[in-house]
Parts: sequence; structure tokens; C-alpha cells
Amino acid sequence: MYVLYGGDFTRAPLVQWLLEEGEIEYEYRRVDILNGEHRSSAFLAINPAGLVPVLITPEGEALYEVAALMLYLADRHRLTHLAPQAADPDRGAFLSAMFHIAGDIQAEMKRFHFPHRYALREEDNSSIQDHAKSLIFGRLDVMNRRLASRGPYILGSRFGRFLLVFLDRLSRRGWRVRPMPTDGQSLRIGALASERQPISR
Repeated sequence: MYVLYGGDFTRAPLVQWLLEEGEIEYEYRRVDILNGEHRSSAFLAINPAGLVPVLITPEGEALYEVAALMLYLADRHRLTHLAPQAADPDRGAFLSAMFHIAGDIQAEMKRFHFPHRYALREEDNSSIQDHAKSLIFGRLDVMNRRLASRGPYILGSRFGRFLLVFLDRLSRRGWRVRPMPTDGQSLRIGALASERQPISR
């Protein structure tokens, strides 16, 4: 059985969603990151990187990085209704979109919400946040162009909930990401930054 370590303000719900969708048996263990439990010696013995979520496989191996965990579970349990498998012609487009979201968009989301982690001076926080916002819009526009050429969905005519869940996490950080009609054939991702202050932790 799998063990999923998660907690508030983490992306563990993404992995939990996939486990539930795949009807995969698992145990959930909450990590209190607000009180630094993820930096404790007990947790670091599980995952030396101190990252949450962590998935313990039935073989006892500790895995992390949300995109990797979701892809691992989808492949291992052949969840073809959620993710195209290796021989599927849509696999390449799926991987390109997934890693674009995980590696480019979400990376800048982190910079937007936690500018103090990247600034040497407090007065630089706002400029770092503004730059991250600009990059996010640019990278969402890449998704728009993909939708325009392949639409109506990222995988053409195939609706991919796996990728939609990734994008949905943007709205949980105070952004609005929603499909918007353009020419009646394709969908456009619209994103509006909230006026909330960056989370300070």
C-alpha cells in the first residue's frame, strides 16, 4: 500500500486526486509544514530534501516532485483515462504540456507568491513579483497557441483531466484560470492576477 505525506498549503491534493481517481489504496499522513515538521529530523529521515508531498511506494521507496508522482502512478497503474500511455500518439503532446505547466508556469507562480525567497532586499520583492507575473502570462499564452492549433483541448479532441487539475491549482493560489471562448472552435486560457499580497512563508 502507498503512503502519502501531505499537508496544508502543499500540492498533495493533486496526488491524492489521482490516487482516488485510480481507486488506488493509500494511507494519508499529514505533515504540519507551518510549524516546520517538514524540517524535523524525523521527516528528513523519510525525505532528506524536506519536500512535501512525499509518496512511499509499496516497495518502501520515497518519491517526491508532484508531476513525477502523478506520472509514475498513472503509468504504473495504467490509468489510460487520465494520461496517455507510452505508445499512445498523444503521449508527446501530453508530456510537453505537463512539464510546461510543472516546470515553467508553476515555477514562476512560486516566485510570484514567495518573492522574498529570491530577493536580497525587501524592497526588491515587488519587482520580482511583477516580473514573475509577466512571465506567467507569457507562458499561459504558449498554452493558448497550442489550444488554437490543436484544440479544442490540449490533446486535441481528447479532454485531459490530468492537465486540467494542474491548471486548476493556479486558481487556488489566487489566480483565475478558466477556459474562454474565442473563435467557437478553440478554448483560450484566461488568467487574471489577484491583488492579494504574496504569501510570506
